[in-house]
Amino acid sequence: MFAPAPRETFRRIVVYTYWFVLSLCLLNYGANDPVTVALGAVCVFALLPLLIVAFGLPQKTRVPVAVGVCLLATTISWIFLQTTPLPGNWLADPAWAELKQFTTDVRPVISLTPQDDMASYLKLALPVGVFLTSLLLFRSDQHAELALKTYAIAGGVVAIWAIFQFTFFPKKLLFIDKPAYVDSVTAFFINRNTAATFFGLICLLLFARLWTIAKSVKLGDIFLAMEYGHKVSRGQRKLLVQSVAYGSLFLITVLALVLTKSRAGVTASVVSLLVLAVFLALAGSTSSKRRSDVPRRSLAFRVFVAVSVVGGISILFAAVSGRVLLRAATKGLEDTRYCLMPGLLADARDHMLMGSGLASFQESFPAYRDARCGLVALVDKAHNFYIEGIITLGILFPVLLVSIVIYLVTVFFRCIKVRRSYRYIGGLGLSALLLVLIHSVFDFSLQIPGFAIVFAAVLAPLVTIACGRNKVGGSTELPSGIAEQHVRA
Repeated sequence: MFAPAPRETFRRIVVYTYWFVLSLCLLNYGANDPVTVALGAVCVFALLPLLIVAFGLPQKTRVPVAVGVCLLATTISWIFLQTTPLPGNWLADPAWAELKQFTTDVRPVISLTPQDDMASYLKLALPVGVFLTSLLLFRSDQHAELALKTYAIAGGVVAIWAIFQFTFFPKKLLFIDKPAYVDSVTAFFINRNTAATFFGLICLLLFARLWTIAKSVKLGDIFLAMEYGHKVSRGQRKLLVQSVAYGSLFLITVLALVLTKSRAGVTASVVSLLVLAVFLALAGSTSSKRRSDVPRRSLAFRVFVAVSVVGGISILFAAVSGRVLLRAATKGLEDTRYCLMPGLLADARDHMLMGSGLASFQESFPAYRDARCGLVALVDKAHNFYIEGIITLGILFPVLLVSIVIYLVTVFFRCIKVRRSYRYIGGLGLSALLLVLIHSVFDFSLQIPGFAIVFAAVLAPLVTIACGRNKVGGSTELPSGIAEQHVRA
């Protein structure tokens, strides 16, 4: 183990490396190229053993760390099975038998792309590695909350930059000419649907942060002090400034989200945001021991607040999402993805058991594609995360997905029940999970490594806080930033 001073220096180096990996993947247009993914994976998995040696495993997040390691081990074992010739060509894909008619240099296996599957495994391993690194790095409530605050502010800054570039340089994507979606905001990503999921996630972070701060602002006391010429307390002034800042970033991010013109992305974001708003409004007290200066709110009042917030968010999106509604009304169900759906389902049905290989979708699907859908574009990803997962990994995919979702839902519900002062973290985690699960039915955001690592990076500090415990001894536990403001007030 390191001494205290070197340990802190080492931790800072790891933090900087961690932010470098996230920035690298985002700035490289979603990290779709294998070089970026490989470099990011090398950095992340080099940090993991160093963190374990220097700091050990955090006590409260040992279970999620074990879940992440099991996910990596199970997936790579399955890929090894898919790419290894079995006795008598057992379970080999029938396509290999067809290929044998043209060449004898064939080793029939389950996968259609045995040479590419291990490389594609890095696209799955990188987000899991980011999740594990974040668990080991942000192991306290304060560090995890600071990480979430950083993600929220950084995401808001990205929204500002994205709108600026879209307004003044609409044909540019960072430093290159925009290859597609010139009429939409895409931020760092090439696809507007991925950008919509990203901005939807940032909206949730900003709204939760705004709510936790704004509810501590005593507007009545501020107006009363201004009326009588008294000085507003320093703590209340700071809370008010922070509320305005987070509120402004939230509105700008909502605008960026709408400007993506992603129908499914905007809809999924609105649904998850409304769920979070209702939860925050109805959650009630945030601590087990109420402060004497915080009045008790009745259920009727909380319901009124929830209805008001839902109405306000609905009006906000209705006011700024005219282009999205126009696109939805114009195209409706006349979309290539719906024409391709029968072929996708047939492909998934034929590969339900063992899959066709992690990197094989582009090779597997053309045989099932309906010619009536046209050849407007190369389909290298399904507009459905679940169907593509079944096609490539077979029965393992739903087993892993259901297990992970159930575990995360259990962790966040436990947070709501046990972590009174961080109850909003449970609602935020469930809302973020809901956003990604809904949008994954219609688009392929999770298949893009750049967004997958952002989601993993956000998920990790949420899990860290959710797995913690309240302080004992009758003390009131408040989120670090809010507690500090209460003390100063």
